[in-house]
Amino acid sequence: MEEKIKEIQPDIVQSFVLQSGALPVLEVMRKFPDIKWVYSAWGNDLYFRQQNEKDLINIKKVLPEFDYMFADCKRDFKVALQHGFKGKFLGAFPGGGGYDLEEFENLMEPYVRRKVILIKGYEGKLGRCNVVLEGLLSLKPELEEYQIVVFAANQKVKNFISKTRLDRWANFKCYGNIPHFEVMSLMGRSKIYIGNSISDGMPNTLLEAIVMGAYPIQSNPGKVTEEIISQGNGGGLLIENPMNSNEIKELILQVINNPDKIKKEVQYSLLNIRPQLERSRIQSGVIACYDLIQKEL
Repeated sequence: MEEKIKEIQPDIVQSFVLQSGALPVLEVMRKFPDIKWVYSAWGNDLYFRQQNEKDLINIKKVLPEFDYMFADCKRDFKVALQHGFKGKFLGAFPGGGGYDLEEFENLMEPYVRRKVILIKGYEGKLGRCNVVLEGLLSLKPELEEYQIVVFAANQKVKNFISKTRLDRWANFKCYGNIPHFEVMSLMGRSKIYIGNSISDGMPNTLLEAIVMGAYPIQSNPGKVTEEIISQGNGGGLLIENPMNSNEIKELILQVINNPDKIKKEVQYSLLNIRPQLERSRIQSGVIACYDLIQKEL
């Protein structure tokens, strides 16, 4: 990298993700103190990694070197400040760069006609899909009129479904990895979307649910999800304990038992949150940040 910097002579260097993107080039960047260093954090880059002693040492070593920072949530800026970041925070932007809202308009069914409960099917180091499925088990009578769909299911999820015989429910379907367009199509037919994990940045699937008019029930690790939806006031419901299947069960009942209230919250999201996720709007915001950097060079 040192040879490339000498060859290109950049005004800035941008590193995506601290551990795998910034840490390996730290010593090189220290040789070029006049080059501005921009850091992009997303996902579990800071919030989860800070819980590991070795990772935290690296985080504290690199953060003071950055001049600027992007993130996919405001929470990570607060984490960065705690561990030595002294630069300028450029803002929180969706990791996927936003959405072309017109592209998906024809995939959105009217909310009152929707019957799908859509669940993100990741169970592993951070994902907790099986806790959601456990919460469904005692709700079979209440959910008979709905179609329950799990997508992106890994083997641990499939094993749980088989063990609990959820796959014998007539209204239950499970898919592995499916194309993004198909995910958006499912979101556009879903009344409820449920995503559950013990750590995350701003979940892309949460944003996709909002874009497609589905009502999200989403975990809130580090209080990041509440940056975009607020409990019971607009946008969705927060899972405060991702390991508590009873809490998730009660949240599902809260949605299906209050259709008029939920419909109003969905309308609120479509009018007030969805436009903020338009790709062109995100693009303009990011370009303005780079213009700011250029002026400060």
